[in-house]
Amino acid sequence: MIASLRPILLRTARAAGLFSAMRFQHRHQLLVLTYHSVVQNIQEERSRYPLVYRNAVSANHFEQQMQYLRRYYTVLDGDELRTGLAHGSFPARAVIVTFDDGLLNNATVALPILRRLNIPALFFLPTGFVDAASENTLRRHWTEDLIARLSYRRLDDAFESRALTTHLPKLTVELDNLSLASIRVVVEHLKRLPRQTRLSRLSALTDVLGDLPPATAFPADRDGHSVLATMTWDHARRAANQGITLGGHTVNHENLARLPDDEAATEITESLQSLTENTEQSADFFSYPYGRPRDFTTVHQKVLADTKCRGAFTQVVGFNDASTDPLALRRIDVSPGYSIDMFAYVASGSKHMVDRAIRDQSSAST
Repeated sequence: MIASLRPILLRTARAAGLFSAMRFQHRHQLLVLTYHSVVQNIQEERSRYPLVYRNAVSANHFEQQMQYLRRYYTVLDGDELRTGLAHGSFPARAVIVTFDDGLLNNATVALPILRRLNIPALFFLPTGFVDAASENTLRRHWTEDLIARLSYRRLDDAFESRALTTHLPKLTVELDNLSLASIRVVVEHLKRLPRQTRLSRLSALTDVLGDLPPATAFPADRDGHSVLATMTWDHARRAANQGITLGGHTVNHENLARLPDDEAATEITESLQSLTENTEQSADFFSYPYGRPRDFTTVHQKVLADTKCRGAFTQVVGFNDASTDPLALRRIDVSPGYSIDMFAYVASGSKHMVDRAIRDQSSAST
């Protein structure tokens, strides 16, 4: 019942000026928005493979959101962000648009919209994946690769999903039917395993699942580029020449907190060094893969400080002010399917405030 009323409630709240009031309340704080993927409207594929497209915002929604930002916010570029962080203050209603993972559609779908509306942004690149794409080598992060394989096979009536359980001995979910929920459980189960154990299990699972689905199964645009494809260094350089600031996202998109400190340091420093070498642009921004508080430590922040990193971005939800650690900047994720009213609700900080109130109430009642 509440879900069906939500669009009406959001539209009414926006028309009544509630989101405008919240924007005013946060006017001296920095808002940072996170995107991963922007795709053209390919509804059939999105409905067949919802997990593959789970982070993909439609191009139409993205353009509406950027128009909204241009009207109501001050969108900062990399230089303005550096200045603001150095001085501890930002223009009124400042916002930064960021993209994680260096996907090709950031360059082929999102960038033309950003250019048309004169909106700057930050692209965070896992440089090892960009290296592979530049050499015409297909490389996907293991989570995306596994989700793609499982999503493809779940539509194959001849596939025996129970064969997977042999390689997942401690999994508590039944795999007789590869439901979307069970795919999520499999991925989360593997995330918790030690790295070498996970790699061994993944190797066995991919043998059972068979060949990679064709790239054409998951298009991001009308030219047929895969939603999972990574941009090349040529794409990155062109983006940098068109107002995009590039930042590091490690070499291999590793969870830094699960690595020995020396390996984590290498992931950080080599990604920033590779950016500088391949783009001739200063690399002084970074985004932590996964970005939750447990996914990075003060050790990693010190490594970044030693590289003269100006700002590092987390996935901790919230706004930023003069008291925020520049190496632990908060962001707000933009989910697919947001109407413009929902986007206004999120960007104004209203959703964050409501979610926090619900959590506080829940904690108080337990």
